Amino acid sequence: MGQGILSLLLRSLRTDSRSLLLHLAWLGLSVGIYVSLCMVIWGQRAIGAPGLGFLRNVAYLDAAILYLLGTPFFAGSIAEERDEGTLGLMRMAGLGSLGILLGKSIGRLVQVLVLMAIQLPFWWLSVTLGGVTSNQLWLLAISLFAFVVALAGIATACSVVCSSTQAATVMTSVVLAIHLLAGFVEDGIGSSQILISTSIWQRISDILATGSNESTWSVQVVSNLVAGFSCYVLSWLLFGTLRDEIVAGKSPLAIYRAWKIARPMAHRESRVWGLSCTWKDFQFVLGGWPVLLLRMAFYVGLFLAAGLFNFQSLLGGPGGWGQTHASFQFALIFAIPFDAGLLFAAALQSEIRGQTLSLLVMLPRQFGNSLGEKFLGILPGVVPGISAFVLSCLAEPRAFFHSTDQFVVLTSWMISIPFVAAVLSTFLRWGAAPLALALMFGGLILLDWLLFRTLQVISREFTGYCVGFGYLLLCGVCVLVIMLRLVRLASR
Repeated sequence: MGQGILSLLLRSLRTDSRSLLLHLAWLGLSVGIYVSLCMVIWGQRAIGAPGLGFLRNVAYLDAAILYLLGTPFFAGSIAEERDEGTLGLMRMAGLGSLGILLGKSIGRLVQVLVLMAIQLPFWWLSVTLGGVTSNQLWLLAISLFAFVVALAGIATACSVVCSSTQAATVMTSVVLAIHLLAGFVEDGIGSSQILISTSIWQRISDILATGSNESTWSVQVVSNLVAGFSCYVLSWLLFGTLRDEIVAGKSPLAIYRAWKIARPMAHRESRVWGLSCTWKDFQFVLGGWPVLLLRMAFYVGLFLAAGLFNFQSLLGGPGGWGQTHASFQFALIFAIPFDAGLLFAAALQSEIRGQTLSLLVMLPRQFGNSLGEKFLGILPGVVPGISAFVLSCLAEPRAFFHSTDQFVVLTSWMISIPFVAAVLSTFLRWGAAPLALALMFGGLILLDWLLFRTLQVISREFTGYCVGFGYLLLCGVCVLVIMLRLVRLASR
């Protein structure tokens, strides 16, 4: 048993160390640290404690990378073996449920901890720059470690329960989003600060505050460690209980699909529409009408969460609705492109993993038309988010967007993210949508810092329109790259 766990752990470490996404995460973290250092050096005259500002930027960058890239990384620990059909082989090799869980998840946990450890020299550099003590560094390291354990435990549990890597990633993202939104709602209502104190974002803010004197075993550290180990135990219990179903590629979340297949023929909808590729992606990638209704409910719940977050402002008068719509629009700026990126990436990944690209290219029609039909099938999944965004902007046009050029830049930026995610999905097995959001958000911050703060452009409005046109041009380039890349993959 011990030898099997060690062999699986070494295999997991070797496989993950060759993952393109992991190397891109290292590169992105290094670039982010370098940019943060340059910003501190160039603006050191306006900063009283440059080391504190530098460490704060790096800490928030770490948390963002863990949220965006750590979620699909840990969520694929068990689900990717199910996708590849190798769980049965592991059982035949004599590995038990605990052995498979430890061998797969610990390897990924080690990789993430190595990713955190390579930046320790930069952390100590912040002490040299001034404004940071060594005690704050250790508190930050312990807090991030506790969050990594919690993230790994939650994602592993979702990976055990869900039937695919995509479903596990979505479920983990939903759990993390609910925890984050619940903390913001709790803070907006003004009740007890229990949930917000368990958040890594609040913990970073408390540790890196001027004159901070935080304790090591805070609520965030203890709660995250307990949640992580509890989820590991739950994963072990579920893996042992649902062993045969998991090996067969089933999961508790597949009950609805089994019921749908078992319905009498007389009550089923027609097998295909006029556009067969559109029907296939609408039913099997998007999930059909039930998932579309769930997406509508998600955006309604997001608006309610924004209202509760600004609960005190709503009680103060009608001006609170403007703040509610501002918070709602800010959340939609990230939620809509991330949701659309997941759909665009899943539409292409379904063909790549199913090895049906060659059949799609050989159809007696233009390949671009087939690709357009596929994207048309998942387009209804983006309609709820776009509708919520349009209605909110019509209700409060100046709630979040204070100028026309800002609206043009951000909307074109949102449109470009799904296309970038689709391009990345042709190179990566998982994590295309989070990586696309991280890259584009980093590029947006870099453009704002470079154009409007460093170069001090004369016409901000004209520059904004140029940046928006550049993002739309990027969409066209992505479409061309997608078609060339898919044709090349189909010829293999």
